[in-house]
Amino acid sequence: MHRYIVNKYVAATLATALAAAPALAQTPESVVTGGQSTFSLTPYAGYMMFGSLAEISPDVNLTNDNSWLAGAQAKIRMTSRWSVIGNVAYTKSNLEVEEEGGTGPDTRASADLGYWMADAGLQYQLPFSWNEGKISPFVQGGIGAVRYTAEADDIQSESSTNLQFNGGVGLDIARGPIGCQLMLKDYVTSLDWNKFGDFADQVDADDVDRSRIAHNLALTAGIRINF
Repeated sequence: MHRYIVNKYVAATLATALAAAPALAQTPESVVTGGQSTFSLTPYAGYMMFGSLAEISPDVNLTNDNSWLAGAQAKIRMTSRWSVIGNVAYTKSNLEVEEEGGTGPDTRASADLGYWMADAGLQYQLPFSWNEGKISPFVQGGIGAVRYTAEADDIQSESSTNLQFNGGVGLDIARGPIGCQLMLKDYVTSLDWNKFGDFADQVDADDVDRSRIAHNLALTAGIRINF
């Protein structure tokens, strides 16, 4: 399902870019001064679709429950196409045992977990004039940290932090100093989930493929403000 969503989103992004006029858009305006802007802030919200953390059996995986996502991205424009970005995001989820194909109900395997992400990276965009405004298909990639924090009393002191890589594709649509950003972003994470819930204590390490590598897809929409 994740692969289908990615392919559909990328196809829509490319189709929109090809339909746009080829003229390069003007420099973004500042919402404060009305002049040239090099810094922007994009608060956003969306939906996080978590990947598999471990394979329990050929048809059963350990994952996180899909959930809402909220965050903000800061961007410093270096040229008309290249920018440096920084991002923070948060969602609340829980570990669950999921059966592929939807033949059985998912089983909750932990209390609530806070899921924090922070990263920095580069963005490349292609700005085009469009309908008296501008549209910029873009790609971005970065590196950062991801952290689980326990939100229940029984595991309140537990946490796990590790490295994450990410890549995204999206569209930036603007008219003046205010714009809209749509993005699909893949957070590739490797987490020590064994600290959380009773599930990890009830299984033999030899019986579970503890790959701990997951592709977590975030589909988001935000309002970009130029400063």
